[in-house]
Amino acid sequence: MFAQIKFSEQLQLSKTAKSTENSLYFIDFWATWCGPCVYASEYLSVLQKQYPDNFYVISLSEENPETVKRFLKKRPTDLAVFIDYKGETFDANNIKILPYGLLVNANGDIVWKGSPTDFKQSDLEYFLQKNTKIKSIDKVFKTQKVAEDVTKADYVP
Repeated sequence: MFAQIKFSEQLQLSKTAKSTENSLYFIDFWATWCGPCVYASEYLSVLQKQYPDNFYVISLSEENPETVKRFLKKRPTDLAVFIDYKGETFDANNIKILPYGLLVNANGDIVWKGSPTDFKQSDLEYFLQKNTKIKSIDKVFKTQKVAEDVTKADYVP
């Protein structure tokens, strides 16, 4: 699984999920410039609040961390936010259209994929019943630090 999902930096953990040990993890691929991504994030926030146990939503952007931090100051979220510096996870999962989502179980298997707004409450309930094994987020996904020189500040005239 570590080959498919890697994070470079954690900006924040979820503020509504009860634990980082869960049976299902939803990876929300998004960007600050993507209007539909913002709507999808709000939708996923509602699902996260309704299911704080055994379900954990991770918003993953391949943008510069400073850009994401500035965006989060204007539009705060309760979801976990991570960065994919080199776009490895985006590339490994062939993410070309945003927003996009993957539902991953504790074994690291992708059990659902598609637009986050197509992922319904009934789908979540179905997958929660089928996936009862629980693992910590750091056992399912790998956070791989990237050297400081990889991240460049945004150009400001």
